[in-house]
Amino acid sequence: MRIDHLKYLIVVTEAGSISHAAEQLYISQQGLSQAIRQLEKQLGVTLLNRTGNKIYLSETGMKIAEKAKELLVKYDEIMKIAKISSENLDDATHSHKITLLTTPFLAGTLLPDLVCKFSQKHPNINLMIDEKIPPEILKIIKEDQEAIGLFSIMSDKLNLKEFSDSQINFEPFYKCQQFACVTKSSPLAQQKSITLSELAQYPLAILDIGQNAKQILTSLEPFGKFNIMLRTGNNKLYRETIASGLAVGFTNTFAEFFEKKDSVITIPIENTPPFILGWAYSTNSSRTEFQNEFIHDLIRYVKRLKTNA
Repeated sequence: MRIDHLKYLIVVTEAGSISHAAEQLYISQQGLSQAIRQLEKQLGVTLLNRTGNKIYLSETGMKIAEKAKELLVKYDEIMKIAKISSENLDDATHSHKITLLTTPFLAGTLLPDLVCKFSQKHPNINLMIDEKIPPEILKIIKEDQEAIGLFSIMSDKLNLKEFSDSQINFEPFYKCQQFACVTKSSPLAQQKSITLSELAQYPLAILDIGQNAKQILTSLEPFGKFNIMLRTGNNKLYRETIASGLAVGFTNTFAEFFEKKDSVITIPIENTPPFILGWAYSTNSSRTEFQNEFIHDLIRYVKRLKTNA
């Protein structure tokens, strides 16, 4: 039985709904429902009665929720004692640590401003950031259950059961539509949308970071030969090549939050699955207050980006 599952039960009962509780806990409704079902399975009882969109505690659930509150009070007391003891053992330079695994794409867009502001609030927090591709991120999370992963995955490749079977939760926080990126003088500039087969007829530029290039090349394979004019990890060279009209590039709604649009425009690509941006963590770990705060800041930051777009 996990402490956080008992916390979830109490929040659900106080909020009165799975959706409201999930918002307060900053997890998905699916993840919260799964946690409650796991708790019910471990205890062998029904904790919540569900009628339509309404939920309420069963008689047994009410008794367990009351005892859970008492248990959590004792748990907090234990943690405070342990924290005080730990602080007494360490010297003044002791700092908490957050291990953050991220893809190069998110490291270059989402993280700079977010990490800077978080570090200003918590100068004693040691943020350990390591750029990896998604498979490597998942492998490390299995080994280091305190690590948090940030990455994107194609929606048609997203299988939450595979994550669950690996004892990893994946919580989406943004869905990206895919775009072609062209100069304003391009003959494509007036089109409202474009297909991959049309794009395959033009010189193409690919930003080669993480798995970005592999995903694009795989999507173009069904359309035969295509001309890769530029393949680079240098974002400035990539954007200037597109702006000069030498090639057509690829981007998405999230990346465009961080790019100047003076000389290029974006065109939706038809029939392409969106990218899902999300964060992943081990189901066997209890996140610290600082980890929860970092994720909370991340979600608020993304919401502001969408609002200001």
